[in-house]
Amino acid sequence: MCDFRIFFALVGLVLLKLVSGSAQCPEVVSRQSWGARPQQRHGWGSLAVPAAYVIVHHTRTPKCTTRRNCEKMVRSLQNVHMKYNGRDDIGYNFLIGEDGNIYEGVGWNRAVTNIPSYDRDSLHIAVMGDYTSTLPDEKVLDAMKRLIQCAVSRSTIDVNYQVFGHRQVELDDCPGTRLLQEIKKWPDWGYY
Repeated sequence: MCDFRIFFALVGLVLLKLVSGSAQCPEVVSRQSWGARPQQRHGWGSLAVPAAYVIVHHTRTPKCTTRRNCEKMVRSLQNVHMKYNGRDDIGYNFLIGEDGNIYEGVGWNRAVTNIPSYDRDSLHIAVMGDYTSTLPDEKVLDAMKRLIQCAVSRSTIDVNYQVFGHRQVELDDCPGTRLLQEIKKWPDWGYY
């Protein structure tokens, strides 16, 4: 009888660990849900995990504040990246809208083609909007922080990761002055 109690106690601990581990990860709107096109070629390769960096971008587009508008924006960005920029797919692992939702770009396991020396070793997160002179809503920043913590818990990024703004690793004004000022306050910001 005592052996069964120990067995069920251990099963309970395992289930608690599984539930608490998955609770760290926020809900992500899948590619299928937002209507993604299939990637054109399969040449990008896999993300080197655990990745060392998180690169933050802004899309320099109008903000989207509803799921419907954000899904339309993600489709539009994917079309621009594929049709005009010659990419295989959208150039971000994840995107976050002012609606507070996280949208799957190429996802957890694929490298993107944004910054050649950082593509395979970085998780790229874009905030939809222009953050040159304004800051994203707090729910957007919270969603990004939760997504990053999820990536750490999944071992997608290293526990000692560094956060960079796109302009820190390539000549660009991305992720906008105000968003860069904000991420500089984060404990894992990487001075470059």
